[in-house]
Amino acid sequence: MIPIAWTLWITLIRNDLGERLKPGYISQHFALILKKSGLRKIRFHDLRHSCATLLYTNGVDLKCIQEWLGHSTIGTTANLYTHFDYSQKINTANAIVGNFPSAAMTGGYVRQKAQTTDCLSL
Repeated sequence: MIPIAWTLWITLIRNDLGERLKPGYISQHFALILKKSGLRKIRFHDLRHSCATLLYTNGVDLKCIQEWLGHSTIGTTANLYTHFDYSQKINTANAIVGNFPSAAMTGGYVRQKAQTTDCLSL
């Protein structure tokens, strides 16, 4: 099964002559495109993870993301492709912190710290 996003993208992307680009063109020239644009080097495949995370962060249903990326199971999408960002970790902590007695004294909210990278450090 070919992912919906890939099919749409390849259909829409055309060169200066109006011809459809060959499927491998973008991935073969990706490093050059990044360099010319002054962007840091990443793998072309990493864009799939970024896409999944951005969709999930913006409230898109995980099942829809699975279909969009063409994964056969939702587990692949959930476990390998979507990633929590720091604000989601804060929101997750705040959802439960009100259940603890000491939360009443602090107003019940976790305050954001600079550059915290894991849930345990909240």
